[in-house]
Amino acid sequence: MSQQLCYPHLLTRHLGNKNLFLFRSICTIFAPMKKLLAKLSNPDILLATLLGIWLIINILQGIFTELTNREAYYWFTAVQRGLQTGYFDHPPMLGVLVWLGVNLFGDTELGVRFFTILLQPIYLFLFWQVVRTPLSNWRSALTYLLTAFSIPLLQLYGWVATPDAPMMLATVLFLYCYKRFLADQSLLNTLYIALCTALLVYSEYQGVLVVGLVIASNYKLLFRWKVWVALGFALLLYTPHIVWQYEHDWVTFRHHLSGGSYEFSLGNLFNSFINLILTFNPIIFVPFTLFFVKLRFKSELWRAMQYMGIGFFVLFLLGSTRGYTQPQWAIPAVFTMLFIVTRAAERSVKFHRYILKQGMIIGTLWIAARVFAMCYAGYQIPLEIFGNKSKYTILADKMDGKPLIFDGDHTQASKYNFYTHSMAYSMPSIYKGSSEYEFMDFDETFGGMPAAVVVKQFILDTIARNNPYTRFELNENYVSFYDTVDSYIPLRRIVITYDGLPAKAIVKKPILLNINIMNPNKVPIELNKVSLVAFVKSDKGVYNEFTIAFARQMTVLPAGESISFSREIRIPGSVSTGRYEFSLSLQQPPAASWYNSKIKDIIITNPTAGKSR
Repeated sequence: MSQQLCYPHLLTRHLGNKNLFLFRSICTIFAPMKKLLAKLSNPDILLATLLGIWLIINILQGIFTELTNREAYYWFTAVQRGLQTGYFDHPPMLGVLVWLGVNLFGDTELGVRFFTILLQPIYLFLFWQVVRTPLSNWRSALTYLLTAFSIPLLQLYGWVATPDAPMMLATVLFLYCYKRFLADQSLLNTLYIALCTALLVYSEYQGVLVVGLVIASNYKLLFRWKVWVALGFALLLYTPHIVWQYEHDWVTFRHHLSGGSYEFSLGNLFNSFINLILTFNPIIFVPFTLFFVKLRFKSELWRAMQYMGIGFFVLFLLGSTRGYTQPQWAIPAVFTMLFIVTRAAERSVKFHRYILKQGMIIGTLWIAARVFAMCYAGYQIPLEIFGNKSKYTILADKMDGKPLIFDGDHTQASKYNFYTHSMAYSMPSIYKGSSEYEFMDFDETFGGMPAAVVVKQFILDTIARNNPYTRFELNENYVSFYDTVDSYIPLRRIVITYDGLPAKAIVKKPILLNINIMNPNKVPIELNKVSLVAFVKSDKGVYNEFTIAFARQMTVLPAGESISFSREIRIPGSVSTGRYEFSLSLQQPPAASWYNSKIKDIIITNPTAGKSR
């Protein structure tokens, strides 16, 4: 008897008819699993499956976690301002994503975040196509995924709506198209390079660095006419945003370049370096650095990855020596880390196992932390993603329908609006800066109405300490105070012109200023309820201010009219010797001021004091 006929006979004799039926049923059930395992041995299918699971986790996180401060502001700019070719402080691509998400899912956390959540698995899968080689297998794909999963920056920016999400996709598309362009410099691939370049800068301004570093890694590209065609076409595609900037007096660039000058700080450099390592995962960062030095790949793509890694790290650390930096500014260097770690693990079984172990441990900790954030979203934990809805609802109830004016705090105004659907506005502030609210005129609808003004502690310490305030504590990291005014006066659009300011001045010496104040609003201004304030700001960002009195007969500034007068002012003796910016502003305490006049440079001398700090 043949073996084929013997097997059923033997199985029947040893298992019995009943157990044989059970055995065949189990085989039938697990047969599809065998096919599935065979498919998952394909690295692309394995990675796509795991990224699908990651996408589900991020969607759940996006649903059950409250908005960060910046997300609420991005929601405001996209929904209240609508689709624009530019925004006050960020490029327009994120606005498109938020606008689309809100139109699909409404004014919800998922609506704000949906498309940024969707982009991460897409750009991680596309970058895998850049990283992989003919020798890459399922182990390589698993190393790649666990490396990405254990990097804090990718964990956070996988579900939070920021301009970094579209920039990451644009970076990967640019690298992918660059790889294709190196293999085939056709006009079609040239067009792809142009599209990706424009998309990069429409997503985040630092996208220019990606393009610049890649070109620097292969400078011979500059001698190829198709590269110039790509750059020219990209510039043409970017023209609408350039026109928007021109029409708005280059406001975005002025905003980002107005941080002031800071002296070199070794402490800032050290702290930024530590933060950089922590946000890139120190468990991987150290071996990544070693392999970065050790490994050698003879290809233009490898040089591009090298330049991107070194370039963003160095520029980030150099920036930290002059002031405040954020680790996500170096986020494109994540792709250099993924590239090197994946390639190194393909060459070292020991390192591959190391990545698997740390990935499972770090991944488990991340999942636990994210589940905690979802489950305790409504609790009063001192982080900006907790307790927003309940606290802002309480504040809205106290307002009893009165509009709320946040003094220079555009993110909190946006959050208040998002979670309560009540009237709120962020007044631009000399101390806190401006925002997209500068382009919005709905604060004028509050003119003459009772309103409440929210200010921070340091404002109380400078201009309005004698007013009664009510403490408002969102959490222990965000404490503000608010006071009610019987009749709110919109002062943002007031225009002040003046002359007579000398190029050099000595403290306490008289200066005669000729001042004109124009009121373009539809409501008159009672001058006894506002103050005319002069500001002198040092090049180190230190402010000094003093009040200029109105004449007694000057009581009202009618709507649509102006008043002119002369006043003798004296720079206070508290101002040190140095270079300053001088400006005039109207303010209605408890709110601070905004620049109602042009800023003029002045050199101030104080014979009895040192230089400005």
